[in-house]
Amino acid sequence: MYFSQNLTQAQLELRNKKILRFMLMATTLTLTAVLFMIPEAHAAGLQKAQTALDKFINDVLPILRLVAIGAFIFAGAGYMMNMVDKATFIKIIVGIIIIGSANELVGLIWG
Repeated sequence: MYFSQNLTQAQLELRNKKILRFMLMATTLTLTAVLFMIPEAHAAGLQKAQTALDKFINDVLPILRLVAIGAFIFAGAGYMMNMVDKATFIKIIVGIIIIGSANELVGLIWG
């Protein structure tokens, strides 16, 4: 049902909108949960929040690496079995690269 070759353009657009809404909701919920899970961020100023965020990032990076490896494997398997078309495959890979390097990208922008 959700394979690209079996859907009309309107169905694809609706599916993409649903996926985008889900991703935005998941991101918002994740960021909200992170803020409430770090009590040090509530207690004091920006320095303590930065320290707590650095600790959180250091705790999450190993998990993020495993998730990225799994996503690469599933995207590659989906592409091999013609379940994912070339454009979607490239979007998945680029998304994984951007998400995985978000910390470095923000560091480059804000020094």
